[in-house]
Amino acid sequence: MKFTISATELNAKLIALAKVMISKVALPIYSTFLLELKDGVLRITASDMDCSRCSTLPVIDMDGANGHSESICVTASFLLDSLKNLGDQPVTFEADEENLSVVIRYNNGQFDMVGFPAKDYVLPGTMEKNVKATIEASVLNDSIGKSLYAVGNDDLRPIFCGIYFTKKGDELQCAATNGSMLVRNIYKVEDDGQEYNFLLHSRAAKIVRSMTSKSDEKVQVFITDREMAFQTETDYFRTRLIEGRYPNYNAVIPTDSDKNAILDKNELLAAVRRVSVFADKARCEVAMNFSGLSLVLSGKDIDCSTHAEETVFCAYQGGNLRIGFKAEFLKQTLENITTKEVQFKLSTQERAGVITPVTDDDQMETVALIMPILLSA
Repeated sequence: MKFTISATELNAKLIALAKVMISKVALPIYSTFLLELKDGVLRITASDMDCSRCSTLPVIDMDGANGHSESICVTASFLLDSLKNLGDQPVTFEADEENLSVVIRYNNGQFDMVGFPAKDYVLPGTMEKNVKATIEASVLNDSIGKSLYAVGNDDLRPIFCGIYFTKKGDELQCAATNGSMLVRNIYKVEDDGQEYNFLLHSRAAKIVRSMTSKSDEKVQVFITDREMAFQTETDYFRTRLIEGRYPNYNAVIPTDSDKNAILDKNELLAAVRRVSVFADKARCEVAMNFSGLSLVLSGKDIDCSTHAEETVFCAYQGGNLRIGFKAEFLKQTLENITTKEVQFKLSTQERAGVITPVTDDDQMETVALIMPILLSA
């Protein structure tokens, strides 16, 4: 195997693929990249046994006849560390599949290393495609980006460690929750007659997001009961799904709130950041006192004798209400809303608060929910 390729392009592709791999692997072969060369195209594969991602790059030059496939595995850390300091220049790979020697030649020198046989790199078998659908890359990327902050990280509750997607008719819903806050995004999509749902682990969702970050094409999606795959023009990602029944998140979103407040998002976010500095470090609670045309934010730490209070203008309808939220949940929710203004829908200090963006967009709807906390005296 011998080919020449851009060091910059190869390094960027390897960095993206390395996100699939984990530090502690069950088999050493999965700490390598599988390189396959055929018809002037280099195919690179990375896997951790649960997830696998393949990506292609065109080579500048190659030796050997087209149609003949050559492959070898190379240690990921060696490739990443050696290529990242080469800059923008062509590099030539020379690999011998029999004695497993690998040589990387560049302008002023070369790297020598030992590879592994490609036959030891076991890839998942053929996938039975129960459902085949397409999703706009922009919709997939946006839905993941606006849901990741609410995903839980408790391994004892794996259901909360992913994003739940549901497609029905012309609506694509995605929801994420950690048990204390929830976000639901609804997108208007083309009604292709397909109905499906899947629970995608947050780690896999981040990889899919990176795959679709610079793409405006449609992503092909293949779904089975236990796994699914995403395919673009140059990338293919396959992952296991989280098994289990996702809670009925629509049922917990209050619809009878009698108190409403509209606030400038950036002003509120800045105020929450300032006040939370002086809040109790363990509870990190921020009290919100709605009254008339103002919202008074306050935070205090009795142990450190600190206190902060700030008034923010708001358009409020309803009786006076004092309610407490965890500052981190407030900040994460507001940071992931892109509109200028946000609306709070509240009822009592014991019931969840609903936060929605103030927008005229009829193609996308976002609803966030935060559970209140009991305020200290």
